[in-house]
Amino acid sequence: MKRICLIIMCLVLLSTGCSEQKSTTLNIYYMIGGYFRKEETAEINAYLKKINSGYQINFVNMINTIPYDNETENIVYTSMSQRILEYLKEAREQHLEIDILNANQLGSMDFSRTYLVDEGLLTELDPYFKNTESGKIVYNAYPEIIFDSQKIDGKSYFVPGSLFDLVETKSSCFDKVAYMAIKKDYLDQAQFDQPLGYNLSQYNDFLRKIGMQDETQLLFYNSFRIMNNFPGLTPVCGSSLRVSPFVIDEKTQTVKILYECEDWLDSLNTFQGIFQDDYYVYDSDYIDMNAVVWYDYVNDEEENDRIYIAENYNYINVIPYWGLAIPSWCDKKDEVMDFFGLLYSDPELSRLFFPDALNPGEKMFFGYGNPYIVEGSTLPKDLTKENHQKFYESLNKSCAYGFTFDFSEYFDEMQDLVVKHNEYYTFYNDTSFIDMEKYKEVMKDTRIEEIRDDLNAQLQRYLKGD
Repeated sequence: MKRICLIIMCLVLLSTGCSEQKSTTLNIYYMIGGYFRKEETAEINAYLKKINSGYQINFVNMINTIPYDNETENIVYTSMSQRILEYLKEAREQHLEIDILNANQLGSMDFSRTYLVDEGLLTELDPYFKNTESGKIVYNAYPEIIFDSQKIDGKSYFVPGSLFDLVETKSSCFDKVAYMAIKKDYLDQAQFDQPLGYNLSQYNDFLRKIGMQDETQLLFYNSFRIMNNFPGLTPVCGSSLRVSPFVIDEKTQTVKILYECEDWLDSLNTFQGIFQDDYYVYDSDYIDMNAVVWYDYVNDEEENDRIYIAENYNYINVIPYWGLAIPSWCDKKDEVMDFFGLLYSDPELSRLFFPDALNPGEKMFFGYGNPYIVEGSTLPKDLTKENHQKFYESLNKSCAYGFTFDFSEYFDEMQDLVVKHNEYYTFYNDTSFIDMEKYKEVMKDTRIEEIRDDLNAQLQRYLKGD
């Protein structure tokens, strides 16, 4: 009898052990955009265990792995691209277990992605997208234009990561996106009869008159947009003017330095002049929403109150998603792609990868995973893959769409340029305090004009089909 009981116990233990799948731990290295505290990581891994996925996730912030002195270095003003590149090259030599890399947001320099490819540090993903079930799941999760826009020399190296584009604060996927919007009643009262353009200088007298008559009237809302975006100017790198000093002038289809763009410079100078003359131009607490000029997304509720100027003004170049990549030396490439297939098809897992929003149970507008299947997020309720595709189709494509600029001849110079750009002109500085004369003085001591000429020559060859 004892022998029978012992056999039964062994069989029970054996069957219990067989039901628990052995887990594979995947190391995700990220630079910026990760919000994975111990609680979030535990919740993700608990869910992965609950569904018997066979995976566990370990998040590693590269800021903690790359030599960096918090006391003497300001990360805002420090280009991390060179350090990350060297770190990853050394990681390849040492065969460090990095399974997934957040490759698109390396110190805010989109051009860094091309260096990772040039150095052979990333895995081409097209064979997975075409030939594996998990790869097809990932590729079919997003509009095709997103993958196309992120290709480097015609090849895919990135899986869309954090959603961070034009729909982020809109109530509907199809809300109009205007560069600026001006209150109708002020235009009517002033009998403003000029054609409405986006160069702020034409509204200088108009705004000063309003401010003089009513000192409590906020003249601008979200004036940071002057520094971040401008109609007809497409950043050569990334999705914002704050990333690097080079832009594509879509009107002339040429590469320029930011300070060579006259309409943009006129707008900045106009804003600074109004600010310096002590008009009410900025509400630091974002409490006063009743601004004359509105620099932000405009929804249908405000359509009757404002005149839209430069609707859908952005040109598509590289759609700003924080891409996830697989290092070229990774030994678990198939497992990583299978995990991606799970992440992009499981609504709850995608939801867990989105960071918490302000309201209980609500998730923020970006995160690793499939944004179209996440419930309870701050994304527009009508955001679907199909609607998002229609949204992109409503925008113009940059003349450089599909082209990969080659920075390889001046990698070190670009590091220097980006550090100076971050220090003298960035999103982190108030628009009113940017000294463009100082900026130009600093930049002209670099190879900036020589690099501009080379980038422009590259673009012209592409446009000619050479």
